Amino acid sequence: MLIASAKHPAMLNYLNNVDSTKFEPNENYGRELLELHTVGISGGYNETDMRNSALIMTGMSIDESPDSGGGYYYKEYNHHTGHVKVMKFSNGNGNPNGEPLAMSYLKYLANHQATAYNLCGKLITRFVSDIPQPKLVKRLAHIYLTSGTAIKPVLLALFASTESSTPPARRSGLRTRT
Repeated sequence: MLIASAKHPAMLNYLNNVDSTKFEPNENYGRELLELHTVGISGGYNETDMRNSALIMTGMSIDESPDSGGGYYYKEYNHHTGHVKVMKFSNGNGNPNGEPLAMSYLKYLANHQATAYNLCGKLITRFVSDIPQPKLVKRLAHIYLTSGTAIKPVLLALFASTESSTPPARRSGLRTRT
């Protein structure tokens, strides 16, 4: 799903990756990729990681030719080359076709433990409680990582959990009116 999102024209436009080039990298998508889509704000990245994230994603764009339909298109001429490092992901990045690098990077992020915790915490917040219980987050993150980042086993475990069966009024800490 992360790769599909990264290649979607709406995402590429909305977060300005279509404007990101090796000469003028736009950090919007690289930052949101880390902060919102994967490891989260407490995922252990820094400002240099965000910049390198943006550099890795240069080249991912849309086809702007008149009859193309505006679908995903990789522009090698826009891709930054040179060593990049984001957290523990590192690559010499010497190939002008950086698309395989970008796909490898996205897979790294999808399989990162911080991504598992961040994603599971968001799911719990959405479906169970405003304050995710650490034991449930840990249990679901383990399922996420051991099932190859498949979301279905995580959701099945979430909805089958005892925490999920608590009535909504108690989950949110609100009292129902009588």
